[in-house]
Amino acid sequence: MAGKKGMKRYPIEVRVKAIDMYFEKGYCRKEILETLGIKNDTQIEDWFRRFRKEGYSGLEYRKKVKQGRRKDDKADKAQKDRRRVCGLHSLPT
Repeated sequence: MAGKKGMKRYPIEVRVKAIDMYFEKGYCRKEILETLGIKNDTQIEDWFRRFRKEGYSGLEYRKKVKQGRRKDDKADKAQKDRRRVCGLHSLPT
């Protein structure tokens, strides 16, 4: 989400403050949005969900990891490389 055009990344301090305001001090979502200058209410909903599930560590940014290839694909590639290096068109499996 962050990184898409128009999306803002909020520092960890802002995210922690929003959590504390909601869970410890009893602020409503609208008050949190106005006080902290957050424009999107779904943003804090995401923080709340992640906090409930993972605690404060859930508020840290995550790098998106590309889906790796399946092991079968890697084995196929290795086999093709062996064929190419050995000059063979087929190897026994």
